[in-house]
Amino acid sequence: MKKFEYIVKTYLPSENLCVMYIGANTGQELEYFFKYFKNASIYCFEPLKRTVVVLEETISNLKEKYPDVDLNIEVINKAVCNTDGDIEIWHDPKSPTHQSATIMPLPHPGDKSHHHIDKMMVKGIKLDTFIQEKKIDKIDLIYADVEGAQGPLIDGADKALQISDYLYIETDGWWGGLNLDGIKERLKDKFSVELRLSHDTFFTRKGWERRT
Repeated sequence: MKKFEYIVKTYLPSENLCVMYIGANTGQELEYFFKYFKNASIYCFEPLKRTVVVLEETISNLKEKYPDVDLNIEVINKAVCNTDGDIEIWHDPKSPTHQSATIMPLPHPGDKSHHHIDKMMVKGIKLDTFIQEKKIDKIDLIYADVEGAQGPLIDGADKALQISDYLYIETDGWWGGLNLDGIKERLKDKFSVELRLSHDTFFTRKGWERRT
């Protein structure tokens, strides 16, 4: 968390911030934006309805804690992937709120994850569809905690990545997802590695100068 806070306060512009917060869960990282920005548009994507309830409570509590901060935060109860419409997701129905959930197929039964023991249908959306609907033409940061579904996310975000300055994404290969080499190949050399973290990597889009 401390490393992500460093990224937020060091790399992101001080005004008119636009963030795609994908796999928002209960909003563990949101306070960093309240601490360092007076205005921003943050789009929180979370596919599980019971988790969205807690996410909205987190947002309400942060607005009370930081009354002088006016962040536009929108919660989207959908999974960001490579398709629009119904999609299957694996999760743990016994977990109350904060949990791992993934659209990735489960491994063979011998390797079955204790996090992903049941499936349900949720709504999916491509990031390109979302930015077109919202008429968004500039993204400062795509934050993606998608439990192995980095490939589907990238496949549905070609235009979004073209207008994004930074990408923060898992690169550990969990749940059948892509490792760092796989992510770099899927990004087609459009981003370079800025920082390596324990399970994630922070990328910078090539060919632009940092805004302040």
